[in-house]
Amino acid sequence: MIEWMAAAAWALAARADIGPQRCWEKAYDRGVDYALAVIERPSDNLIVSYEPMRFWRARGLGTVVVNGTYFGQGQPMGDVLASDGREYHPRYRVLRPGDGRVVDLGRRWALGRLRGKGTLAIARDDEAIETMDLYLGGGAILLLDGKDLSADNLPRGSTPGESFSPDMLSRPAARTAVGLRTVDGRQQLLIVSAPQSAQSILSGDILRPRGATLAGMAALMRRLGATDAVLFDGGGAAGFSAGDGGGGSIYWSPINASENLNPTHLAARSCL
Repeated sequence: MIEWMAAAAWALAARADIGPQRCWEKAYDRGVDYALAVIERPSDNLIVSYEPMRFWRARGLGTVVVNGTYFGQGQPMGDVLASDGREYHPRYRVLRPGDGRVVDLGRRWALGRLRGKGTLAIARDDEAIETMDLYLGGGAILLLDGKDLSADNLPRGSTPGESFSPDMLSRPAARTAVGLRTVDGRQQLLIVSAPQSAQSILSGDILRPRGATLAGMAALMRRLGATDAVLFDGGGAAGFSAGDGGGGSIYWSPINASENLNPTHLAARSCL
């Protein structure tokens, strides 16, 4: 109890200079319970954090927060260029977690800000390093130029898949994703979380124990108007936070009670 009270106080203090505008909602669509946050002026509002912390603390980074992916002992599963200038680049481009998967980091995708253009884009990690001045490596590609590419994350012959076996693609799980859409000529960043019931109950929500598949997240992003989207995290480590802890806020904690330290987080300073 004391730890949670301290967490709430830390988060509120950290949000002192963050705009209070509300840009998030909970919804249900075609078998998926989800939360959606829509960020205006995303290139100005984007924060990339590269500092290991538990999610209850990370929620103080911004108005809306999700965690990035990681591997092994808290190592990011992709390239990072954080808002404070710190960088991380995996030493090896192919990882073997020990559970039978082969993770090809060359097939992972990142969200970032294009250098000299002031707009966001989704690109392969290697391209992000060359073209972006702020980026966070995510995971599986969901949409690109309006096309559903979620099935492209499967292994193909001797070529390692991004990190997913067929059953992982088809199995519902807690997932977070980010996408980009354009409305009236303005770019918007979509941050989406599809929780499982164990996460939601921690926040007082009683939702159906569904989560989402990768294909389900891609379809949801397309219905929301995104042309490009990338998965960020999935399973027991995925977290989502929106608001300052007051009325109307959403806090879907990672399922793991221990909440392993996650090295990276993506946040939006404000909705507008």
